[in-house]
Amino acid sequence: MSKRTLLFLCVGFVALGVLTVYLWWGADWLAQRDAKQPVSFNEIPKVDIVEISIGQGSQGQTLLKQADGWSVEGYKASLKTVDEFLEAVAQSRAGALVSKNPNKHSSFGLDAISAKQIELKSTKQTQALWIGKEGPTYPSFYVKNPQSAQVYLADGRVRDFIDYDVEAWRDKTLADLKTDDIWAVSVIRHQNSLQYERGVSNNWTLLKKGVSKALSAADVQSLLALFTPLEAGAFANEAEQTLFAQARQKTEIKVFDAKKNILLDLEILEQDARHLAKSKNNDTLYVLFKYDFEAVLGVE
Repeated sequence: MSKRTLLFLCVGFVALGVLTVYLWWGADWLAQRDAKQPVSFNEIPKVDIVEISIGQGSQGQTLLKQADGWSVEGYKASLKTVDEFLEAVAQSRAGALVSKNPNKHSSFGLDAISAKQIELKSTKQTQALWIGKEGPTYPSFYVKNPQSAQVYLADGRVRDFIDYDVEAWRDKTLADLKTDDIWAVSVIRHQNSLQYERGVSNNWTLLKKGVSKALSAADVQSLLALFTPLEAGAFANEAEQTLFAQARQKTEIKVFDAKKNILLDLEILEQDARHLAKSKNNDTLYVLFKYDFEAVLGVE
């Protein structure tokens, strides 16, 4: 056997040995390293997050932090909804490692096609999470870091938000008045009028069909709560917009301050299960669920 052949054999045996050691020890070490570093939901403090992206494949929404709140695809976003989502992320925790096999990702909803992908960005870093299927019990779910093969069973309410569309993220506030600013509420409904008024001693009365009635503290609280804030459940669709525009009879609600200045001027088209409502200084038509307005509309 020539020296050259012997040298090639030696090099080959060394290379095979290195590969064997890696496959036996190195890969296992990497897996153990990842297993000791489960997915973190708190890499970026909530107050530092300036951008949120949630999507699947090429579909999704991006929310951007603005000087006066958040926006979603050019619309004003609901501060309450964004805060609830960020709190859900912060409160989530990764638990047991359930898989290290990339071939099983699809069974957990964590392959590149199925996974719901979340990106949280600050001005200095990006945190990425892949959210998979629901776990065995609510609110558990499967999660992984996109750079890792490790799949964990996590606990938290993050999955409650991942299927939200733009409308779900949008702000639906018609008004957000201050309780102390409201001194009167006028309602004209079916050619009948109701007048709620605050007295100098902070007591409230209802004038209905010529009869004055003192309101209980609970009634006053329910009345004022409608406007502090007044939030819709959805936006009207095209058919509802046409219906509203063609309707001849609508309920009118006006809210006044102590100097009789109008704080809110609403038009409402009552429906069997819900109302269509529009503020006269806003072109957007909203959907308000009926039970929100039974008290102020004088429904017995």
